[in-house]
Amino acid sequence: MNRAQKAAWWVVVTTLLALTVSLIVFCILYTKVEFARAMRLGFACMGLVGLSGLAPIIFKKDKGKVKFDERDKIINIKAGRAGFGVSYGVFGLLSMTIWGIVGAGNTINVDILPLVWVAAFISTFFTHSVATLILYGRGGER
Repeated sequence: MNRAQKAAWWVVVTTLLALTVSLIVFCILYTKVEFARAMRLGFACMGLVGLSGLAPIIFKKDKGKVKFDERDKIINIKAGRAGFGVSYGVFGLLSMTIWGIVGAGNTINVDILPLVWVAAFISTFFTHSVATLILYGRGGER
């Protein structure tokens, strides 16, 4: 398994861990406090996704003459496009959902807007990592 695959697995695991912790916190707090506060505190746990940024420190560069070839470059480009596409879809879906719930002519709390951006941001890196793993295939042998 090369460095890109290890980093992709790290992002997938940390994102799923953060999502699980976030949902658990939300479910526990929902029974004790109002919905809005439980949602904010649960979503705050998504900050654990920031641990995925440690991948370049944890996984050192591969040893050998060739560290990054044309195949790796193509996979990275395709995974980036997939991440962008899903992020664009998440942003659009969340925007339209909020508009549908709130309705035209009404106002929303501005605290929701950064949450939409963060959700789209997280989906970009998660999708990029999943696409990287899919494009490399199961073996990962070079």
